[in-house]
Amino acid sequence: AVLLSALLLQGCVAAAVVGTAAVGTKAATDPRSVGTQVDDGTLEVRVNSALSKDEQIKKETRINVTAYQGKVLLVGQSPNAELSAR
Repeated sequence: AVLLSALLLQGCVAAAVVGTAAVGTKAATDPRSVGTQVDDGTLEVRVNSALSKDEQIKKETRINVTAYQGKVLLVGQSPNAELSAR
């Protein structure tokens, strides 16, 4: 109830509903099983969490994490090769 109230106050309910519908549509059209999609999402969260624990990586890089079928793709920018190698 508190979350819904906060969303209503911020005018984000429509965005939340549309976002949920988009995720549902994506899940329905994705060739992976729902279980694999959940596993990949969990893997993305774990990798993002690990990256954010390193303050230098967190502050100086821009990294997008994508997991698909249990494999992780990192795409982004780093100011130097040393930081990229971490």
